[in-house]
Amino acid sequence: MFKLMPLLLIAVGIAAFAYLWRLGETGRAAEAWAQAVGEITGSRVDTRLRAGGGDASQREQYKAEIRYTYRYGGRDYQGATVAFPDPGYGQSLQQAQARAARYPVGSQVRVYVNPANPAQACLEAGRHWTVWAGLALCLAFVGAGVGLLTGLL
Repeated sequence: MFKLMPLLLIAVGIAAFAYLWRLGETGRAAEAWAQAVGEITGSRVDTRLRAGGGDASQREQYKAEIRYTYRYGGRDYQGATVAFPDPGYGQSLQQAQARAARYPVGSQVRVYVNPANPAQACLEAGRHWTVWAGLALCLAFVGAGVGLLTGLL
């Protein structure tokens, strides 16, 4: 039972690292994807209460929800992914409002389209800084697990 927690930390850290690495690589690969002209069809800030107990559950979280259409290979598509990874909920209200303001409804945008899967697209190509922060956190989990397992912590 004593080794269960360190092994769990290591397993979670490795799994999360692999997931975030894949998202980061998708964002990096998007830089070389085909480009199409798209149109913003929806741009708003969504609000939800933070999950959890106590006072923290009354704190609001924000997310910019951006929707767009684009045409590729003679077919019409709809997208909602801005970047890989998409930040999701938890942004500050100002961050979410700023992102939504960058994409006003009716504006034309460049859409990065995966030629192998045209339904997969994004508006911002490249590896987002949050990938690096997440990878560092995952490595910290693995390091803590190894430290507990070997008795260093």
